[in-house]
Amino acid sequence: MKVAVKRIHFDAARELVFAAVQLTEPALRPVTATRTYEWDPERRFSQIDAARGVLRSLFSGQAGKKPDVVAFAEYSLPPEAHEAIPFQDLAREHRCIIIAGSYFDARKQGDFFRNNICYIYLPDEEEPLAICKFSPATAEEAFMLSSDKIPNIARLIWEPPGRDEPVSINVFLCRDYLIPFKERPNTSGEIPEDKAERVSLLDWEREGINIILMYNDEPALFESAAGFDIRRTHGKRKLVLLVNSANNDGKLATALIGATTSKKRERDIAAKMPSAMQGVLAIETLLWEVMSRKDDPDTQLIFPIKHWDCYKLSADGEFHLAKFHQELPAPRTRCIFHPAFLAAMQKYIVFEFFVARSTQKIEKAFTDGKIDFVTAGHVRGIEDIVIRRYVEGHSLTGGRPGTIPSLSKAPSLPYSRLLTDEFDEAFDTDPQAPFLRLLIDPREIRKFRGARVDELSERQWIGLLNDITVAAHGREALEEIIRLATDIPLGESIPEKFRSVFSLGTEYVLPFGRNSQIRDTYLLISVENADGSPSKTRFRDFLNANLMDDARVSDIYECGLINVNPEIRRNPFQFLLRLRCSVFDADDILSLMQSWANRAGVRVGTRSYDVWKSIKHSATRGIVESTITQEEGALQKALFTIDPDFAFQTREMQEKFAEAISSHTRLIKKIRSAKAWNGIIIDLNKFLHYVCVYNCVNAPTKKEQYRESAAGHWNQLYKFPESASRLLLIDVLKLPKDTKRDDILRKLMEADAEYFKKSPQAKDAGFLKWFADLYDEVSGEKSALSKMTRRVLQLVSGLRNLAVHGGVGDDLDASITIGGYDWQSQFETLDEKVEGMCQLIVKFASELHRKGLET
Repeated sequence: MKVAVKRIHFDAARELVFAAVQLTEPALRPVTATRTYEWDPERRFSQIDAARGVLRSLFSGQAGKKPDVVAFAEYSLPPEAHEAIPFQDLAREHRCIIIAGSYFDARKQGDFFRNNICYIYLPDEEEPLAICKFSPATAEEAFMLSSDKIPNIARLIWEPPGRDEPVSINVFLCRDYLIPFKERPNTSGEIPEDKAERVSLLDWEREGINIILMYNDEPALFESAAGFDIRRTHGKRKLVLLVNSANNDGKLATALIGATTSKKRERDIAAKMPSAMQGVLAIETLLWEVMSRKDDPDTQLIFPIKHWDCYKLSADGEFHLAKFHQELPAPRTRCIFHPAFLAAMQKYIVFEFFVARSTQKIEKAFTDGKIDFVTAGHVRGIEDIVIRRYVEGHSLTGGRPGTIPSLSKAPSLPYSRLLTDEFDEAFDTDPQAPFLRLLIDPREIRKFRGARVDELSERQWIGLLNDITVAAHGREALEEIIRLATDIPLGESIPEKFRSVFSLGTEYVLPFGRNSQIRDTYLLISVENADGSPSKTRFRDFLNANLMDDARVSDIYECGLINVNPEIRRNPFQFLLRLRCSVFDADDILSLMQSWANRAGVRVGTRSYDVWKSIKHSATRGIVESTITQEEGALQKALFTIDPDFAFQTREMQEKFAEAISSHTRLIKKIRSAKAWNGIIIDLNKFLHYVCVYNCVNAPTKKEQYRESAAGHWNQLYKFPESASRLLLIDVLKLPKDTKRDDILRKLMEADAEYFKKSPQAKDAGFLKWFADLYDEVSGEKSALSKMTRRVLQLVSGLRNLAVHGGVGDDLDASITIGGYDWQSQFETLDEKVEGMCQLIVKFASELHRKGLET
């Protein structure tokens, strides 16, 4: 396999526009007699017309910016296309590289008979660069040959003006990308068994892009191979562009592969064409710094892929390109829970409007899961980020009266795991920065998710609350309610047991955004009489008469409490409306409101926020995730203090840990002396906290640090029964309190010489081991304490020896690792050891207290 290297030039060091052309799959027919392929005559010229139309559209600007590189797929154009289309003239005129696919040369008199040939037209060259395929696919093996007169890989090297290092555009034909090796004789004699060495022909020295022309309906191997290039495994990092023909099997066709941490992306696919569509994937990207990243300490953010879009080729014979608009899916259906459900769960709705200090850091916080269980979006208005969440009622009583709990206060768990500094870097929290925070009481919701909320008497409200509380009891019921409130599977209805929760019925969730022309708009309203007094009652009448049954109005809230900056003396707004309609419909609603105000003689002020991009949709899920016990809340805060990046694998694991900490703490508190158990509880909790974060973080250095911390606190716990054993042995042996270890050992050997004779290594044991083995014989009484010590010591000694004496690091890891499919049994094993340690401590403390001894 050989490489052809060419120097290329562009006008400036800038993003390049790549146009990957996806046409229908080739109409090739095998000719067995000559071992060649030929094009179907009916399809041959229609394919040429399609290619001609694509190029005309691209160079006339119908697909955004004019391309710098156009690539057609393998076998996508017949050989006649190179006579019918002036590729070289187009490349020169438009300063564009045209990779004209490839074709099977069936001409016996030609130089490349039975070769798969690709021509690359360069703007500064008189003749195209030709490459041929080296590695046949399975179906090609009986047909394809490969000439040794022309190269197999094209390497186009560009030195961007003003940059020190060149970049490259590498062109491969299908499987040549999977096997990019050149064989050379093994002349060194260092490897006697091998006749040849293999040298990689991948361009490891330069960043850039690998373009693979392919006709393949099983692209998994190519995607896997691309995973190495985009992660700098083979050398410097590259993007990988798969240029494929369309298929009707839903398999990946034309796509750009780029390393990404975005949870919204499908694997490493940064952009792709619908597999069955004819058209163009247009990508504008840098060929250096080709990975989205952040450079510290200057905090430079790199976004190599500036833009990408799909353009569809018309099927009317004109072959022009038009921007592809994805068909909108059918609207989802979800149940609407009554606001009384929020009251039963003791939840309030909080809206926060922030000014962004760094939009990129806000996006990253959501992508990394540092802000979760909220619904958020970019908005146009005074502030430019809206975040909606459900907060616990008890959180309103913990701070200053009249203050709504803020997401910016660390730790705002489970919603935010950002440190204060991280939050300040993303959001503008300066005391003078504008912000708006609204609290919505469930009883002040007049319309919810498009359904009217009728006013209820106090008796009716309490009765509904009671019914909902019974229906929503237990975590499983709560999970089912949230599922139904998020999406109802086709054909499913509301279960009878949840009728009280969903008494408002169901709604259709229409997609919103630019494509659908439906916008999500928040409208804040202040209304007052001419004398400045509030006019809430009159405005309620207007709402009931005009907007309550208006399908364009999704939610109507009365604002119970508002925190606003800069601060003013009274609440600036009394109502919040959420509209889901076009911008023209929103204008009509505003006009209707102003007309009513003029007639009624009241003043209406409005402030609107138009959501132009959604960031997160998980506020409803937050009802479950924030419904936690006091123990779980304390556990989350403790873990946040240790490491803000912790994240439990499952909610069940969190509950298990919180329950374990609570039960073990209660057990230790059976010790009569608070002075004795205070330090023990600290070590006990910290041991379990460090086990938690050890299992919840991925960084190896952090895991090692937390493992050592857990081991240290376990050793501290062990010191109590060890010290207590010494005191009890001294008491039984009637020795002075300050007796040294050697003297205690000598006395024990006198009291039970047979034991030490049978077990010579027992001399090296600790006080706890001596106590468990000898206490009965030394004291001459049958002690329940010593029997229990022998039993429990088997549980705790192994972990203690690993923690204190080191042992094998893997053994300690195995003892405190809780994860994977078998995490429950792993947790129970560790929990049994912790409980055994707690029992030891309590029993020893009780015995010491009975004898009047203190550690």
